[in-house]
Amino acid sequence: MVEGSKKTNVEEQLAQYRMRKKREEEYAALKQKIWGYLAAVFTFWRPEDGGPGTHTSPGSPEAEMQDDSSRPAINTGNARRRKVNMGEATTTMEEEEASPTHYTRLDLAMLFLKILMWLLLQKVFILLEFGAVFFIASAFLFIWYNLRNEPKKKGEASAYSVFNPNCEAIDGTFTAEQFERELLHKM
Repeated sequence: MVEGSKKTNVEEQLAQYRMRKKREEEYAALKQKIWGYLAAVFTFWRPEDGGPGTHTSPGSPEAEMQDDSSRPAINTGNARRRKVNMGEATTTMEEEEASPTHYTRLDLAMLFLKILMWLLLQKVFILLEFGAVFFIASAFLFIWYNLRNEPKKKGEASAYSVFNPNCEAIDGTFTAEQFERELLHKM
C-alpha cells in the first residue's frame, strides 16, 4: 500500500516536472518569437540581401549560399568569408572592397540606447564627483574599441618602412619635406 502511494507521488511529481518544462519551453519559444518580431520591425529590406524575387528551394546549394550571405553584417566595412577544406591545407579568403555600411533601425536604436546609457552614467559619476575620471576613462575605452583589429589587405601599404617596399609615401601622411616647408613658410 505504501509502495503504491510512493509510485503515484513520484508519477505526480514527474507529471508536474514535465508540465513545468513544457511551460518553460513554450515561454522560451514565445520569447524568441517576440524578439524575432521586434528585430523584424527595426530592420528593413536591403538591396544586397537578394530581394523578394530571389527565392530558392530550401535544400539547394544556392539557398545555403543565400542563407550565409543574407545574414546582416553589423559594423563591418569589409565582408570576409573564409572557406577551409579539411582534405586540403588551403584557405581561401574572399574580400569585398570597402562599401558604405548600411545600418538598420535596430542598429540605430542600439546606438541611441548606448549613448543614453553613457549620458546617464556620466550624470551619476558627476553626482559622485568623479565625472572627469569617468569621461577620461570612457574616452580611452572609445579609442581602444575603435582601433583597427583586422589584418592588412593585400597590396595595402604598411605604415612601417620595414614592410613598405621602396619606402613609398602613404597617401595622406605628413612627409618630412612638407613639414620643413610649413616650418619655413615656403610654398
